[in-house]
Amino acid sequence: MSEDTVMVRENSGNYGAHQVVGAITRTKYGKKAHGHTFPMYISDQRAQPHLYILAAVQQPVVQQPAMPAQPQVVVSAPTVQPPAPVVISTPIVIVPSDDIKPEEGKLEMFSADEEGIDIGLLTLQQIKNLGLDAEDAAEAYEAEAMGAGRKGVLKYLQGLAGEEAIKALAAEDEE
Repeated sequence: MSEDTVMVRENSGNYGAHQVVGAITRTKYGKKAHGHTFPMYISDQRAQPHLYILAAVQQPVVQQPAMPAQPQVVVSAPTVQPPAPVVISTPIVIVPSDDIKPEEGKLEMFSADEEGIDIGLLTLQQIKNLGLDAEDAAEAYEAEAMGAGRKGVLKYLQGLAGEEAIKALAAEDEE
């Protein structure tokens, strides 16, 4: 190989051998197939660089000096903060004050415009804490039925008063 030649690789895509002739020098390079490597004049290669690709010249392998060992860095997984503890408090039971308790065994339960307890403002638990007798439960049932009409409260009061007392109140209201 002279100074004016280079190593090329044939890139025509023809897998069968065919005659290769230089485009500039008209040199006959012999029969070559796709992928063959051979020396070619530089001028012929530059005239058709897509057909004759410069082949990489095999350089002797030079042993690289070994790199000093790097200390291994251990990366730990990111720490996750645990969620804040959930505090469950004990529910507060509201006990009606002494002014709600009846003085003479009779509890007044009407709407807020009259004196007495507005049954619609009490929770079911507060109503249970009142310790109503059957007659007071019947009055409370009537007040609740005209007010908020909460099913749970009505059912509880009906159980205390009895169905006959509730029916009697309904009959009085119709008259």
